[in-house]
Amino acid sequence: MNLNFQDADVDILDNLDRLLQWLCSSILNKLNLVDNSSNYWEKWRTRLGSKVIYTHYLDECLLPQIPNAIALGLDNIEEIFKYPDITTDFFGLLRAWHEKAKHETIWQKLRLIVVHSKDAHIPLKINQSPFNVGLPIEIPAE
Repeated sequence: MNLNFQDADVDILDNLDRLLQWLCSSILNKLNLVDNSSNYWEKWRTRLGSKVIYTHYLDECLLPQIPNAIALGLDNIEEIFKYPDITTDFFGLLRAWHEKAKHETIWQKLRLIVVHSKDAHIPLKINQSPFNVGLPIEIPAE
């Protein structure tokens, strides 16, 4: 399954909460799954923060609905770099999800494939970056 960040509207990309809701909703939509969140977002987001609540949503609501592991391609993810206010939080969260998959069985259902331009500047601390974990694959230019 592929999500292209160029498909997201600007008002989604410039806000972490809206970006994470777009990500979760897009996954649900592509997999034809039921959104059983109702008021889940509003009830907890202000108390726990966006990163915690969306991680919990994946853990408790979305991933249990997936019978087998899925590969989620995040294409043109360098679009996020245009919004420095959310860059660190978003990419740090992807890194955290990668780390969860090492220790929690349910998170092994989500395989992230992060696709970005080699020309993109990656302004992240080494321990918050999803770009220095996993298996890097470079596709040569034609």
